[in-house]
Order: sequence, then structure tokens, then C-alpha cells
Amino acid sequence: ANGRLERALTGGSSPVVRVVHVAPRKGVLYYTARSDPERPYDVHLMRVRLDGTGRRQLTREPGVHEVQWSPDGRYFIDTHSSLERPPVVELRAVDGSRRLVLERTD
Repeated sequence: ANGRLERALTGGSSPVVRVVHVAPRKGVLYYTARSDPERPYDVHLMRVRLDGTGRRQLTREPGVHEVQWSPDGRYFIDTHSSLERPPVVELRAVDGSRRLVLERTD
């Protein structure tokens, strides 16, 4: 409230694209970032604890990942594609595990 920095959460060389979900009860922040230095245009979903520890990339497939969070915070829709691959839409759990492929463009 006073504008003072509490702590940096994302750090490192991964530019943050946007914050997509905060789960204060679980103490976790979800955000998208350009986390692969070998593929600087790719955007992945990341997770970090609110104390700044436990940073983890939740999406693995190359390309740009756009996510939409479920109202209960337990799942997200991951729409991803790359220059080499058309869009795929998947339902995923908060740990990044794929639950269901909803649509695959041919």
C-alpha cells in the first residue's frame, strides 16, 4: 500500500509477458514469460511461490501459449501454436498436466 517493494518474484532472464492468475491461499503466482533463450519468441506459463521460490515452467510444447483460467482456479485452457505447428487447445490442471485435448487444428 505504501509503494515499497516487498520482494521480486520472477527474477532471472525470462521477460514476463503478463500475470494470469494469483492463488493467495496456495501462495502461488502464475504468469507467462519468454523463458527459453533458444526460442526468444516463445511464451510459456510459469509458476512461482509468493515468497519468490519454486519457479517452474508449466508448459513444454514450443510456441506461444495463451491461457484462460477456470473460475475455481483448478484448471486452465491452454491454446498454443508455433510457426511449425497449427493451434492446439487443451484443458490442463494447475500443475501443467494435460487433462484433455479440446481441439487440434489440421
